Amino acid sequence: MSVLIDALRIACDRCRSGQLSEVPDLLSRLSCEELSHADQLAYSYIQACLNLERSNPDIDLVEDTIQLLRRHRLDLFFADLKFKRGQLMISRGRREDARDDFIEAYAAFKQCADNDGCVKTLNRLAYIHFLLGESESATRLLQKCATLCADAGDYPRAMKIRLNLAMTLVVFGRFREARPHYIEAASCLETFEPPVQAKVHLGRAFLHMHTGEVNLAIAAIEHATRLTEGRAYDSALAKEYEGAALIQAGSYQLAQAALELGLRTAMHVAPESALISQIKRLMGDLYVATKGYAKADEYAREALAVAEKLNERLEIAACYRVFAQVENARRNPDLARDWFTKATHLFDRIGARYELAVTRYLAATSGLYQNGERSAMLYLAREYFLSEDIRHYIDKVDAALKAAPVIPVRRTTGPDQQPPALIYHSPKMHSLVELATCAAQSKMTILLTGETGTGKEVFARLIHYHSGRTGPFIAVNCAALTESLLETEHFGHEKGAFTGAVARTRGRFELAHTGTLLLDEIAEISPSVQAKLLRVLEESQVTRVGGTEAVPVDVRVIAATNRDLKARMADGTFREDLFHRLNNVPVHLPPLRDRSEDIPLLTRHFLAEQGIPFDGNGNGHTATLDRLGLILSARPWPGNVRELRATIRRLALTSGADLGRMVDLALCDDSTSEESQLAAALQATGGNKSRAAEILGVSEGAIRKRIRKYGLSE
Repeated sequence: MSVLIDALRIACDRCRSGQLSEVPDLLSRLSCEELSHADQLAYSYIQACLNLERSNPDIDLVEDTIQLLRRHRLDLFFADLKFKRGQLMISRGRREDARDDFIEAYAAFKQCADNDGCVKTLNRLAYIHFLLGESESATRLLQKCATLCADAGDYPRAMKIRLNLAMTLVVFGRFREARPHYIEAASCLETFEPPVQAKVHLGRAFLHMHTGEVNLAIAAIEHATRLTEGRAYDSALAKEYEGAALIQAGSYQLAQAALELGLRTAMHVAPESALISQIKRLMGDLYVATKGYAKADEYAREALAVAEKLNERLEIAACYRVFAQVENARRNPDLARDWFTKATHLFDRIGARYELAVTRYLAATSGLYQNGERSAMLYLAREYFLSEDIRHYIDKVDAALKAAPVIPVRRTTGPDQQPPALIYHSPKMHSLVELATCAAQSKMTILLTGETGTGKEVFARLIHYHSGRTGPFIAVNCAALTESLLETEHFGHEKGAFTGAVARTRGRFELAHTGTLLLDEIAEISPSVQAKLLRVLEESQVTRVGGTEAVPVDVRVIAATNRDLKARMADGTFREDLFHRLNNVPVHLPPLRDRSEDIPLLTRHFLAEQGIPFDGNGNGHTATLDRLGLILSARPWPGNVRELRATIRRLALTSGADLGRMVDLALCDDSTSEESQLAAALQATGGNKSRAAEILGVSEGAIRKRIRKYGLSE
């Protein structure tokens, strides 16, 4: 009997390693009653593992065993069974359940100091995040996997993990980050077994395809194809890549032959896999390129059915893009625009930057959009292509922009129509201004993001100036208003709507009719106001608080925030549909530390505001001014442009408008205490707390607190 018990224990270990062939025979020779308590647990574990190997396993049996193992604190077996169930959940498309299983499995493996278990679990968890389009989480987990392998001295496995990381980076359009991983893998290619070598070649092909190096991609695929003989799934994958490369090269007949062969092979070995949806969607792309729109629609719908079952969001969005092109060819512009919008939103949501840029380019050149929207899409696409140096798309975008240049015009004059003072020299700001002036003449909403003090309101005024809209520019600070007050401020109220509502009052949307409304600090509005705001944006009409009549409004909305709205969406405090409705044109204003070349220009501008003269007539002002700009450029400026402006004001006042003295003060400013700065500001303003607050760039309340803190005389 002890021999059989020992054999059972050995089988347990083999079962954990996936070697299950001898276990059924052992189980047939042992009954549960003959075993000790510990071996009964092992017996249950093996039963559950065998059950998971069946095509239709009994989930209740697996769950009961998991709870049994948890109760008896058998962490290693518990972790392994959780891992195996996570694998099952992936195959069934239940990715959130799989993620939960892998998280618990990883914690148990870590508790047991099982490095191998930790690595395999993190790798699968990264795959889940990859499928869900959570690129940052996927890359972070794969990097952690590679580090665990390297720390354990398992360098071949670390390299395999890095190949997974490289492919993830490519799929999400981060080509510059992916390339070094492939270069390193290629340098030690001969140390890998043939399947891994094929994976390296296919990964490089995928990278070359996306960066426009089609000949290199085809050569890499040929190498991979020779290494995949005898492995049907890998052969089908190689044919998928070959078809994609040939489509890009314009060799459509060869592409069709490759994809059809890949599809036949894939249907035999993985009929409901992501490989099927990918190949069928590529067939849709192929038929769009050859103007076979009925077949394109058919293949894309078949691909979408598989992708939705697997919740493969990247392919779902790619299918939407095929539908957009098909409906455009069928002269259904509204449907085509809707599909392009859905594809854009989904690619943006999952962080697929390359696919997002390509979709914007295709939408912009489809003839579906007016000049302002068209140019804005092209500029957004160009910004990404430039960041990754994708030359063939940069040339296409530049040609499209040149074909229909946007000429900013103003149709009215007035106090709101004066150009705002936006001071810049950096290429990044120049690119953003170009984007803003193009988008200004469209009806697209614009989302301005960036740290506090980066100039979001000034930028919003620039957009309004170039918009050609005849109404006023109105800004609302959403963070400064309570929920009830925010609602009435936005939408207005009827007489008697609440206590104190003695007359009908128009809200900011009505007041901004035919103009521009800036919703600053948009992240701070409550869910209920978010829902009403979304309705206004969708319907272009408002209903006043306490009223029933819908009032039409024609308002260009610009939203601004220094918060991470994607993080707010993740924790459920900001509506995803509202985010995408506001984020037609995303504009991220860089912090001042990332555009330090603009600081000397800004310094001159703010000095001019203070009435300090400077010129280049040999009086020393120019050299002194350059020195001041250099000193200020070396600082990090956490408060950005607003802090720089306040600093210039303070230096001007405390120096008596003496430029040389300002340089001296700036040199020692970093070491000057808060108390000394406060004392100097109060002295310069004759004790005026409001002006002292303006000089120091803080609120008047903060000045009063500091006065009390340091015991200074008021």
